[in-house]
Amino acid sequence: MQARFDFAAAGDALNALDLGPLNRELASHWLSLWKNDAPPTRGAINPARMKAFLPGLAIMGLYPDDTIRFRIAGTVFKSAFGFDPTGHDMLALTAPEQRADRLARCRRLAFDTVAVGIRLSARTGEPDMIAQDLMLPLSGVNKDGSRSWLFHNSWRPNGGEWRGGLTLRALGMTETFVARVLRPI
Repeated sequence: MQARFDFAAAGDALNALDLGPLNRELASHWLSLWKNDAPPTRGAINPARMKAFLPGLAIMGLYPDDTIRFRIAGTVFKSAFGFDPTGHDMLALTAPEQRADRLARCRRLAFDTVAVGIRLSARTGEPDMIAQDLMLPLSGVNKDGSRSWLFHNSWRPNGGEWRGGLTLRALGMTETFVARVLRPI
């Protein structure tokens, strides 16, 4: 049986996260897709209606074997990693000392948690990058047994900025992470 959630509480949870303009717009779109007291399913996500978000959008999957794979990754992720991470395990791309914490966070995101993180990255001789991550759960279990969520990063690279990939530290856990659990009813 699919869990049911309080739609008003979900809106309140998102309002408490102090989202930037682009992530606020995505959160509003996500809320507009709710049906029967549940967040949208993966099938409800229509990329044609999400063009403004696509560069920084990824759909993540938590699999029964505790791998966390990029099901789809936008161009921001390709630029940040220096390759297309689609199909890759996020934990394998995470610094070893951060893997347990990342898995714990992702287990929450795959079920009932909305969250925001602030990412600060610096490389010698290049401008600092500050971006906001937004994570929004999707309802249901996929055919392969995985559970999915939307992962959006507000960074939009300018020209060749950060081309060639960021360091593991920059791609690791965000500097801040604030989560709100959706209230089941």
